Amino acid sequence: MTFHETKLKGVFIIKPEKQEDERGFVVRTFGQNEFLAHGLNATIVQSDSSYIKSKGTFKGMHFQAPPFEEDKIVSCHRGAILDYIVDLRVESLTFKEWIKIELSSENGYSVYIPKSFAHGFYTLRDHTQVFYQMTQYHYPEHAWGFRFDDPAFDINLPAETKKATDATPDVSQIVLDYSADKKISVNKQDVTMAQLENRLRTIFEQRKDKTMFIIGAGSLRYREIVDVIDAAKGAGVEKVGIVTEGMRKEAGAAPKSD
Repeated sequence: MTFHETKLKGVFIIKPEKQEDERGFVVRTFGQNEFLAHGLNATIVQSDSSYIKSKGTFKGMHFQAPPFEEDKIVSCHRGAILDYIVDLRVESLTFKEWIKIELSSENGYSVYIPKSFAHGFYTLRDHTQVFYQMTQYHYPEHAWGFRFDDPAFDINLPAETKKATDATPDVSQIVLDYSADKKISVNKQDVTMAQLENRLRTIFEQRKDKTMFIIGAGSLRYREIVDVIDAAKGAGVEKVGIVTEGMRKEAGAAPKSD
């Protein structure tokens, strides 16, 4: 294996070194010593496989929020994808920048994605299968994401993007914003985090459905979103969804994402 760091510090493309003969080839796809030698987390605790039926499907963008952030290794065992990675590290010089990498069963490339990055992929062929190796277990309540067409990131996708999946329940909306003077506003009224938690507690005490959607999250920075989620959890909210301006477009104007 050879490791090639990208412009997003900590993100590596991993290229295989094949041992071939007339019968075929053998290739190493993971080696703890090699990963540790490049300063990468090599403690894999979970592996998943994702099968996509149709070419032109997008899944993402996804990340697991603190305190259960994860490093992951992504590869394509069947078909081909464009793999998209977005830097969510507020302190990073490449904050909100993104890259794309083609992974396929032919090139055998993998990509190492550290904590605090969002990930998604676009299928280039029908019947594509993507393989994940993670350094953290899956915690559904901490699984967050945003749409691929969120204007906060300006991700450039192929024009023929046509399919994806998403479910946005019809629940009451709480509109949040983060202003230049570092104030959170709820439905246009500035509040502190403590006031936000108290306000949410009052709302959700009387509500059977403990689901909340943050509308306008594109104006919130990553760490502020985490703070808002913590306040919601403290108020008894069981599920928090993030809806950005990109997600509010008419369904016919752009495909949905999962």
